[in-house]
Amino acid sequence: MPAPSGRAPPTVRPSGGRPPGRAPPSSRSNTMADTVFVLLTIAVFALVGVVARGVTKL
Repeated sequence: MPAPSGRAPPTVRPSGGRPPGRAPPSSRSNTMADTVFVLLTIAVFALVGVVARGVTKL
């Protein structure tokens, strides 16, 4: 039986919709994630540099 007035039943989300009750991520959490990513990337490159310098001394 179709839903009244031609609308989708409440259990079906329209495409691109968020689940009910979930807020969009805040810009602060995005900024923190970006900062952590940049710091981890720098740390990995520093570690690779230290390892490469140690290998050249062998």
